[in-house]
Amino acid sequence: MPGALRARPAALRTHGTLGDNVGKLGSSLKTSVDRYNALVGTLEARVLPTARKLNSMDTDGLVSPSAVEAVPRTLAAPELIEDESAA
Repeated sequence: MPGALRARPAALRTHGTLGDNVGKLGSSLKTSVDRYNALVGTLEARVLPTARKLNSMDTDGLVSPSAVEAVPRTLAAPELIEDESAA
C-alpha cells in the first residue's frame, strides 16, 4: 500500500476530530451568546431600573463591573492567516 493511502485514514480521523471540535465550538458560542443576551435583557429590564432608583437615594452611585479579560488564541498557521497582499 503506498504511503499516501496509508496516511489517508489518519488524515480522515484528524479532519473528523477537527469537524467535531468546530461543531462543539459553534454550539458553545451559540449557548454563550444566548446566555449573554439573556443577561443583558435582565440587566436592562430589571436590574438597572432598580439600581437607578437606589442610586437616586445613595450618593455613592453605581459601580461598573470589571471588563472581561479573556482573549481568544491568535491564529498562527500560515494557511489560516489572511494574506494582506491579496486584500
